[in-house]
Amino acid sequence: MAVKLITGPLHYPVTMDQVKDHLSIIRTDTSHDALIRFKLAAAVNKAEQFLKRRLVLQKWAYFLDSWTGTDEAKYFDTGFYIPFGKLYELEQISYWGIDGSEHILDMSNFIV
Repeated sequence: MAVKLITGPLHYPVTMDQVKDHLSIIRTDTSHDALIRFKLAAAVNKAEQFLKRRLVLQKWAYFLDSWTGTDEAKYFDTGFYIPFGKLYELEQISYWGIDGSEHILDMSNFIV
């Protein structure tokens, strides 16, 4: 199993102004912005690791080395383990056959 970040978060759960207000830093003072962004990203990352879920919208690719059974229907019965908690949207499930060709599963067979 492997995961790959495709598109990172476009924003964080709190704004820069909220962080500055909490730290009693004047909003127009930009001298600490780079350090605040760095620490905010680290804090969000740590919280996401602890919670085992993502706090803001991100796009990930999830790769399995193999699956149990050879029949697609078996996967509908057993389900997939999806890391990071609940999904916002599932775009596609595809797999590569023994012959090396890609197969895309019918999304109407899945419940997210």
